[in-house]
Amino acid sequence: ALAQRRSCLPECVYADAYVNIKLNGAEDMILKLTAEASLSLWASAHVDLPKSHQDDDEKDDNTFNKAVSVLKTTDASLWSKRRPHTESSSSSSSSVFYYDWTFSSPYTIDGHVSWQPCETSGIDMKNLANQRIPILYFNELVLYEDDMHDNGEVALDCKIRVMPNCWFLLLRLLVRVDHVMIRVRDVRLYCALDSKRIYRDVCWRQCAWKDLEKHYLSTHPRAWRLERTDPQQLQALQSMIGRLPIVTNMPNGIPPHSYFKYK
Repeated sequence: ALAQRRSCLPECVYADAYVNIKLNGAEDMILKLTAEASLSLWASAHVDLPKSHQDDDEKDDNTFNKAVSVLKTTDASLWSKRRPHTESSSSSSSSVFYYDWTFSSPYTIDGHVSWQPCETSGIDMKNLANQRIPILYFNELVLYEDDMHDNGEVALDCKIRVMPNCWFLLLRLLVRVDHVMIRVRDVRLYCALDSKRIYRDVCWRQCAWKDLEKHYLSTHPRAWRLERTDPQQLQALQSMIGRLPIVTNMPNGIPPHSYFKYK
């Protein structure tokens, strides 16, 4: 199925950017975060994806196709309604390029470990918020990003922090399709250095553009832009993200809270 479908990589893929986490006392136990791992999972989800909009019932359900789907921009939706015969006549050619152009990967840092579901989060937020504990190391890197032909923005980035008693990692996929929707997929890893356990929280948030006002959120695309050099804008963006509705219909095999224990 993948051989019959053409797709493109994001405009900027930082193939040399990666995070390796090697666990003390655990040989070959490495968690590795790369753009390749995320995009490979995204690409594999296209196997069961319909070949065109005509075959796609456009279910708003993240349990299908590993939550990979094809969105229409506002202009494309209007065009389909006004010129249905045009879409029908060109379906054989356009279906070749029918793919998720938002690059919304369901990547959750699976690695080569067996994550065990747990009922509650194991991340010690009080410890992370304790300003008396110094941050020994901090870094942020972007794995891939794209402006989606000026229809919005997608970016997958990672932040990692090391403290004397723990380390913490946040992997975030931010998708903004102007006047269509906002999507955020967060994966958090936390390890207290004396526990030999790594806890993982997965939280997806999503909101249709027309519903933003219901949640007292801005409907201006500029407010949702990712400006990494503007701390005030980043703080405002983080506040808005925290008010987006949480996705409850997650794909199978992605529990909201999980952990694995290493020796």
